[in-house]
Amino acid sequence: MEKRRKLKIIKSNADRIVGLLKDIDIDSVDLQHAARDIWMRKVVSD
Repeated sequence: MEKRRKLKIIKSNADRIVGLLKDIDIDSVDLQHAARDIWMRKVVSD
């Protein structure tokens, strides 16, 4: 009889980000601009 082993999959942070963004229909340049705009609003409001 074989013992069953648990398989643990370790994902990198990059894999997690890709998983979060996989359903978003936006190109990388627009995504970078949106991130910059969010960052700027946060910096200015502090």
